[in-house]
Amino acid sequence: MRIRIAVFLLVAVSSLNAAGISIDNGLTPPLDRWIIRAQVRFLGRKSSDQPNGQEINNTVVPLVVVYGLRPNLTLLLRQTVMYRESGTVEDSGLGDLFLMAKFKVIRINIQHYTFGLAATLGLELPSGNSPFTSDTWNLNPGFFITFRHGVWSEDLSTVYSLNGFAGEADSGIEPGDRLNLDYAVSRQFALNNDFTISLAPVVELSYSKTFTSNLAGYRLPNSGESLLFISPGIKLIIGSFILEALVQTPVWQHQNGNLPERKKTVLLGTRLLF
Repeated sequence: MRIRIAVFLLVAVSSLNAAGISIDNGLTPPLDRWIIRAQVRFLGRKSSDQPNGQEINNTVVPLVVVYGLRPNLTLLLRQTVMYRESGTVEDSGLGDLFLMAKFKVIRINIQHYTFGLAATLGLELPSGNSPFTSDTWNLNPGFFITFRHGVWSEDLSTVYSLNGFAGEADSGIEPGDRLNLDYAVSRQFALNNDFTISLAPVVELSYSKTFTSNLAGYRLPNSGESLLFISPGIKLIIGSFILEALVQTPVWQHQNGNLPERKKTVLLGTRLLF
């Protein structure tokens, strides 16, 4: 029972990124400029094997600071504030601190389109409060592709999370790695003559696979899952200020054993370039 609860909590605090609005990999300020982003995410899980199965509701507030250190290097810091309700139990605190470097590999700017390829390397530190910390150091290598043509934008992101490459959870569980594949497409509509105010609907397609966790060299049967999300959203752009909203809907999911299913995620956010 103790192991089952530990796995349940491990899944509950795990994150799922999606491209475009909800991913941070695409944030690229110019040299010596900053981007500040704040979001509120409402998400949860519910057991589907029983009518009154166990349910977890989370309110997650990621605060992100991004800095253009060099023309080909961007640095990112993310700290998350979390609140969770599970039945009559309520918890709140800080999640693990996340640091990332983004390296420009290719950037092509011509008259009709812009193409960019960047490599990303993130590190998640076990600095959060219990029960929101993984207790392990997690390494997140990946790449980000962007394509701009006229008023259309497309983004593709791939991240492979090497969870538990250092450190150990109190429960002794070795968390499974995770693969995220994210694609987003959006179109910008001008709301004034000089295009300083615009509206950009976006559709995101996200796939995530979390591999099974291990304990003492044995796979845990109630761990690991695969998820597919389709997410409509919208951005209101006013100069260097952006308001954004997204509804992330699971259209297919498979959990090993009796893990709880993901519910819809509602995301509201804002960002500022200065």
